[in-house]
Amino acid sequence: MRLRSHVFRTWALAFSALGLMQIETANAQQASPTSAAQTSTTQTPQQSEALALLTQFYTDYLNLNIHTNPNAKVPSLPFTRAFNNELRKNKLLCRKHQDEICGFAADGDPYLDAQDFSDGLNAKNARLKLDLLSKENAKNKALIRVHFFLFPDSNTDERNLLYRLKYEEGTWRVDDIIYGPNSSARQQIRDEIRSLLKDAKGQ
Repeated sequence: MRLRSHVFRTWALAFSALGLMQIETANAQQASPTSAAQTSTTQTPQQSEALALLTQFYTDYLNLNIHTNPNAKVPSLPFTRAFNNELRKNKLLCRKHQDEICGFAADGDPYLDAQDFSDGLNAKNARLKLDLLSKENAKNKALIRVHFFLFPDSNTDERNLLYRLKYEEGTWRVDDIIYGPNSSARQQIRDEIRSLLKDAKGQ
């Protein structure tokens, strides 16, 4: 079992690399989906690009092992302006709480929705599968489900994450990650921002 608190493949590096949360655009946007992704002939080209973006990211992310290759490039995802603005505000508020667990993804991996996972986990044994669920407003929006197992040998800790993407500034960008009912990446950020602002007023 590997503790995510010692790994945090993307977020720890991304936050420190650019300070105010400018995540680089992944080169995977133009890649083709792997066999793990479920495609459909009815998809528009733009939605196919969104599916390809997430498929390539998760394939690279799950296959990354910084213990055996500590210099490996950590894959990243592009976010919408709205998402980046909330991340930036969250980070700035957390600067006054450096002795605490503060900031989105500070205590867990947002792409796996977990803190630990099976040794040797990769895209194949995790049974990575991606599905395009929504064709609503196909020109600039996509809803994609990402399914995988954190402990494939025991078929436990199954994950089904929903990604909302928007076509913005000439590329597909993640607008939110939905973990379950009333739980999403941006909702967690907003909740922490409100809590930090409330604490600041009470001081």
